[in-house]
Amino acid sequence: MSVVMEDSTDPSVSLSYILDGVGKNIDFKTVSPSNLILYGENTFSVVEWENGDGVAVAASHVGSGRSMHWGNKKFLKKCIDDGTETLKLAENSFKWLARSKAAARVGSLKKIHNRTQEVLENIGFTINKISIDENFEDYDILYAGSDEEYTQEQLDKIHKFLSNGRGLLTDGNNWVDKKDSASNIVKPSGMIIGTTTSQSDSFVTSDTASQPLRNVSLTLQQFIRHAKGEIELEEPMQREYRDYIWQVLDDVPPTCNTPYKLAKEYLKISTDVIPTKECPVDILNQPKAASYAFIYSKLACMLPPSDLQEIKHASAVFPGDVPSTLQPSSKTMTINATYDGLLGNFPSSKTDVMRSTGLYAAPAKSIKVTIPMNSVGSGLKVEIGSTTDSLHKKESINRFPTITRSFELNSITTKAANVFGGLVYILVPAKTNLGMITVTIDDAFQSPQFVSGTTSADGWKQSLETLNVPYCELISNNCILSLPTANALEHWKDVVEIMDIYEGIVGCCAELSGIPIQRPREERIVLDIQVSKGKMHSGYPIMGPISNSNKMFNLESVRKNNIWGPIHELGHQHQSKGWNPSGTVEATCNLFSVYASEKVLQIPRALAHSALDMEKRKARIQEYIASGSKYENWNSFTCLETYLQLQEAFDWKFLIDMLSHYNKSSFEPPKSNTDQLDLWMVVSSQLAGFNLGTFYKAWGWPVTDEALQSIKHLPNWEKNPMLTIS
Repeated sequence: MSVVMEDSTDPSVSLSYILDGVGKNIDFKTVSPSNLILYGENTFSVVEWENGDGVAVAASHVGSGRSMHWGNKKFLKKCIDDGTETLKLAENSFKWLARSKAAARVGSLKKIHNRTQEVLENIGFTINKISIDENFEDYDILYAGSDEEYTQEQLDKIHKFLSNGRGLLTDGNNWVDKKDSASNIVKPSGMIIGTTTSQSDSFVTSDTASQPLRNVSLTLQQFIRHAKGEIELEEPMQREYRDYIWQVLDDVPPTCNTPYKLAKEYLKISTDVIPTKECPVDILNQPKAASYAFIYSKLACMLPPSDLQEIKHASAVFPGDVPSTLQPSSKTMTINATYDGLLGNFPSSKTDVMRSTGLYAAPAKSIKVTIPMNSVGSGLKVEIGSTTDSLHKKESINRFPTITRSFELNSITTKAANVFGGLVYILVPAKTNLGMITVTIDDAFQSPQFVSGTTSADGWKQSLETLNVPYCELISNNCILSLPTANALEHWKDVVEIMDIYEGIVGCCAELSGIPIQRPREERIVLDIQVSKGKMHSGYPIMGPISNSNKMFNLESVRKNNIWGPIHELGHQHQSKGWNPSGTVEATCNLFSVYASEKVLQIPRALAHSALDMEKRKARIQEYIASGSKYENWNSFTCLETYLQLQEAFDWKFLIDMLSHYNKSSFEPPKSNTDQLDLWMVVSSQLAGFNLGTFYKAWGWPVTDEALQSIKHLPNWEKNPMLTIS
């Protein structure tokens, strides 16, 4: 072998040794490994996905010992069974683990294949099947599977063997079972067996240059050197490194100390950056500031509560600190810990429900959450922060990219903290049935809560002025709005009427969907200093900018100018599967906007949105027909016209009955887009009592002849509006 490395602890020397005589491309056939997440300073990638998705085989120097993990238990066998170059990779790996020792002995906790034994004997090694309970200190290499459940005593025995200068060879994936324990055997080697894989089945050998993008600690070391002026990282490389840290650090717990120690060091030697609306960070043109903001945000959301004071900024950071005049308290409350979830065909149907506590956690200050014993380990979490949007894909940021974090409630008492502070919630997973439980939260601050039917406008004003933490909530039966306390105070007089309007709008969305008005959870809208996409976006919660507060909470503005945007997003939350074929994403949600505008706000559709002016509507349809009624152009307000024509011909009850058909628990959504179009045409024709095939064909729908034949017996729709449009 051309590389001599018996005593070297240099990862680059080791990589050269392992890959000596091995080609660039590695054929593992169709076997899918787990992505290996590397964080040890002496841990390195050996084989990776060709598309850069991650690491498939990795190795590490652990003190005087050496370890290697293959991301699938079939990998090593395939290397041995297939081809000269892959066989060379297997042989080199065994020799490296044995420090090139002749006649090395391998003890295997796994079944030994005949071909493996033959290959090892050919290089002068012996291999014996052993049990975990045997004394294997006389062996040079231990071969074990990561998918076995080892006791702590057994793990200690394996790791002692490694630390005594021996070689540890492991294999196994974790993207199927996704068990935390799968990584226990490799964590001392600076690796985690990830729970993801790649769709690609092409693999290549790694090189030294790519290592900083394969090991999060090496990436952070590059940032430290850059901050010290030792190297210059151009913007594209900073972005690539930053994205890598953002992606993988979630899977590296703080108990894996190295990357967190390096991240703290990087923050200490870097210039503090606090993104604000007044001083935003331009991701492209301020790469150093962007890197600081991203690493700070990720670290802040991963460190244990006890470490957060160490990185807390002295100056104000959004959403803000608690006034010094306020004192923390202890609050015992009843939380509804039963949640069935929404119907499975609705958006966000399986998302944890947020239960409000009426409390705010101060930045970097720990709160203590106490739950009943029978609720421990049930999936409940405490979340600090309501502004759940991540800004990591934005080109400019007005706050740190992620400022909300949650903690699993896996013991009777749990300490939780968020360096940014925020409203406190108990998260309840779908399909949880714990009933009403008693929860006590210590060391948080009372936050203002308006409750429809209970709180008066004057009481709301007093609460905003005396409990002036940064954020507050307005709560009705089916809708909760979260916004900065200062903005709520500007519109306190209108609060009763405003919440009646929002409650009415959410009720309209349910009514049009044909589902009960009293829903399994409230819809939520949260106002943030910046949202991740668009002017607002749907989700649970719906996110909108704080700059919308005047439009959303000023009663005169709401009644005069409508609140199309919030209703549009609530409409998205009701676009259940099965009746929204391609083209409808930004269209059918507006059915809810039209319905609620007319019914709750008494704003006719022609005034509800400028695009619904009657002349504009006619011109839009004529233009669509003139261009050939092509289905690929059927979208947005053009698409909406199809449904408005049906409503105008058959009334709102027609659409309510249509959506009721789709929103039954027994409904199975069609598999293909064509099937969706066919089903809507058939059901709507049956409900209307007319053959609507000509109508949909005029709109360019590619419905099938079979579906058209199934409604042929129905009378023609003589009042088809598409017949009169020239």
